[in-house]
Amino acid sequence: TQVESVGWAELVGEVKFQFFHVPELGEHMRDWAVWRAQVWAAAVITAAEKVVGREDEVRRGLVLAVTRYFHPAGQWKRLASPELEAAVLDALSGELSERPPPATLDPPVVSAVLSLISPTGFHVYEGIARAAPGGLVPLLTGDVIADAVTVAMQGFPPFPTIVLEKEIMVFGRDRVQVRVQPDGTVVCRSGAGDLPLADYVRRYAPDEFPQAQGLALAAGVAGTTRVVVRGLEPPLPLPAFGPPSGQLGMPLLGVDRLGPGLGR
Repeated sequence: TQVESVGWAELVGEVKFQFFHVPELGEHMRDWAVWRAQVWAAAVITAAEKVVGREDEVRRGLVLAVTRYFHPAGQWKRLASPELEAAVLDALSGELSERPPPATLDPPVVSAVLSLISPTGFHVYEGIARAAPGGLVPLLTGDVIADAVTVAMQGFPPFPTIVLEKEIMVFGRDRVQVRVQPDGTVVCRSGAGDLPLADYVRRYAPDEFPQAQGLALAAGVAGTTRVVVRGLEPPLPLPAFGPPSGQLGMPLLGVDRLGPGLGR
């Protein structure tokens, strides 16, 4: 037969050429697949917008399904989860007019759905998320910048210690100037211009701390990033970088003040 004589590889190539090759433009199979995924993502987000905008059993079902997946609050979990995907699609099935493609919900789509359900109810970072834990009040010290940074970092998994030297924040290998706006927002001045601290962390933390997601998933309900202020008190017998256990973050929320020569 033709299949036996040509071989599978050649046959697949011929089929792709027949169906996805446009003269003078080349093969468009990959472009079509990308376009199809984008259309599906937009349909899911539109369906979520409709459901969240109502007060009915469908909305309550969506919220309940997502809440169950992210129980207990504060525990980091993956956004790329068959369990979460099935729950979301099941809740939105009445608003979706077509079946999903083989690659269904990417993490950015799930993140958008979580933001629609509650703009502040979930913490999302690099493919992982958690329901915002309630009742956790950071221990503030009165230092304006340190306190603002401590509060802003509550929405992220714990990173190694952040050191503040007056208006300079040491974040991994980077040193960036920070200031606090009247509304309490922390702004970082970097090569990309002024960025809110949250945007700065999302942009640079994946390169500085690539293991943060895995450690957050392994730790479950973890602490927050430790913030130290250099030069405000005499030296204390504390570790130069990170908590004594060697793990990222600490169970206690707060700011430590270190003297000169400590910290990074």
